[in-house]
Amino acid sequence: MITSITCLSYATMLGRARDHGIPANAVVVSIVDPEEEPIFAADTDRIITLRFHDLDPQWPVDPERDPRPSYVFMNAEQARQIVDHVLKFHQHPEPWELLVNCMQGISRSGAVGTFVQRVAGIPAEQFLTQNTGLHPNGYVLKLLAREWTRRRGRGWSRRMSRA
Repeated sequence: MITSITCLSYATMLGRARDHGIPANAVVVSIVDPEEEPIFAADTDRIITLRFHDLDPQWPVDPERDPRPSYVFMNAEQARQIVDHVLKFHQHPEPWELLVNCMQGISRSGAVGTFVQRVAGIPAEQFLTQNTGLHPNGYVLKLLAREWTRRRGRGWSRRMSRA
């Protein structure tokens, strides 16, 4: 079962992977901007990499201030991948640490970390003490909650509103 969650920036995860490797009891969700190099060469049974921007399709975009021609938004398939990956290890009897990164370690990783904290029943105080300064991306959290609700029924929505 997942017993702890650490949200990291791209640079911190890259340094950790290069200098120390990923511990045998850790599972990884790595989120990178589509134009960035992935930290890990390939997905494994414990490591997945997803590529999408830290955006919500509802946010207004000013093409003069941000000339990138296209954005990649998280989608339902990526939410399914994350939930599948998390549940595979959360349902395992051994204790696992979740390492999750995005570019700054604040929004996308904060959303995944918050989602897993709630699914795993890790006390919010413990999670927030270990992961200060998070600002979870609401769109990412919404897609993860939607996938969880699709699998589990309506209980997740009520848990989300109370958290």
